[in-house]
Amino acid sequence: MEYAKAQHSRRYSSLLFSLFINSIGKQLTCDYLLYADDLVIYTHGKNCEEIVKVLLHNLQIILKWCKDNHVEINFDKTEYMIFHKEHDHSIKSEDLQTIQVNGNTIKRVNTFKYLGVLLDPSLNYNMHYESILTKVSNKIKFIHGIKRLISPNVLTTLISAYIHSLSDFAIEVWAVVSTSKLIQLQKKIDSLLLSYFLPSIAKKCRKSRSLVDPNIIYKLYEKCNFLNVQERSIYVNLKLAYKLFSKDQSLLSVNSRHSRTFPLATVPYHLSQSFKRSFKYRHIHLWNQLPKEWPWIGLSYVNFKELVFKWIVGNRNNDYEYY
Repeated sequence: MEYAKAQHSRRYSSLLFSLFINSIGKQLTCDYLLYADDLVIYTHGKNCEEIVKVLLHNLQIILKWCKDNHVEINFDKTEYMIFHKEHDHSIKSEDLQTIQVNGNTIKRVNTFKYLGVLLDPSLNYNMHYESILTKVSNKIKFIHGIKRLISPNVLTTLISAYIHSLSDFAIEVWAVVSTSKLIQLQKKIDSLLLSYFLPSIAKKCRKSRSLVDPNIIYKLYEKCNFLNVQERSIYVNLKLAYKLFSKDQSLLSVNSRHSRTFPLATVPYHLSQSFKRSFKYRHIHLWNQLPKEWPWIGLSYVNFKELVFKWIVGNRNNDYEYY
């Protein structure tokens, strides 16, 4: 009986905790993100000292809530970061290295891992990319060691499970890194495909540093039913765009030409380059490249994904670089 009660309480413990901690949001005066017991508070402004004051005020609110509800903050895992434009040197030199809260020190950091994504102050995601590149390289080395013992179906399953799972995670967030970085990551995957399916060509290319015929690479993608890293990023972003625009069609332009059956999305006015790395801009930018003759009225999510996949594969070009 006691065991059954314990199992029953475990089943609902996460739900009960979520209901318990959700009340903290009603007390805060700034924006926040809450995932289980992981709370992030954030605000914006032009003066770092004013921003810190707002956050300190809300930290005091959190401390009071914790005291009233018999909960403690883990200050060992509490850090803060200031996001800024990449070339804003004034913020980089700000003397705000530590914050004191009731005798506890909160350090300023330049890298912060939130829900599996490494954030940097300029949101370039270069550090997250390097982390993915290292992990993918290690997985590829492992698969290289057993490739002679596995069938093609097992190989594609391993690549999907061990490699694509790493690159696909939050790809809509981090894939704003330069195209050259995405190509570098894809080349590692391509080298594995070539060494398995076409070892003689792979060996020749390694020795001579010659160009790989892009058609060879694309045939391997078709054989395995794969998209490359850049294509996967486009695919994921367009799926998210469909969900966004199908829920809020006010974002779509109604002034399209009569010959267009697929609506355009309205591009918001913007001045910063940072906005071009945002979800919204990338969704709109990709959406407006889709064929104008596609049907929109009555287009289901499943049919949309099929159209997008075929569109991406059909638009592959011959700009592949060195192996």
